[in-house]
Amino acid sequence: MKKHILICALFLISLYLLNSCCTKVGCLGVDDIRTIKLYNFNSTDFDTIYLLKYDIGNNFTNKLDSNIYNIYNIENRNNEYNELMLNLFINKDFEYKLVFKSINQEYKIKNITSEKNKCNCDYFDALKSYIVNDSLIEDSYLSIYR
Repeated sequence: MKKHILICALFLISLYLLNSCCTKVGCLGVDDIRTIKLYNFNSTDFDTIYLLKYDIGNNFTNKLDSNIYNIYNIENRNNEYNELMLNLFINKDFEYKLVFKSINQEYKIKNITSEKNKCNCDYFDALKSYIVNDSLIEDSYLSIYR
């Protein structure tokens, strides 16, 4: 009887240890990005914003499709930055143009790169760097500075 209890206990412990791995934890990968941090913008700058998606490597001349991806929410984060919520995932296989119509400003996002990062016991592709209007930014978050 004690042998069966010991075997059952070891089985339950092994199940717990297998399920506690980070594969159950959501690590934000480079192809999971749906937000852009906006620094030094005023609330009046957000009147009309849209995102255009382009084929990679064509200097923003070959628009991938004619869709304009509208922004569905902007949230202020402790007066430090505003977080732009997108209705699509940013993908490193494309280039993007973020257009602020009210201030007549465009931000070209290209050369999105990733690197393998460890999340406890798993690896995922994290955002490493990207270029905004010819300036290299090395960060794990997609950010635009005015």
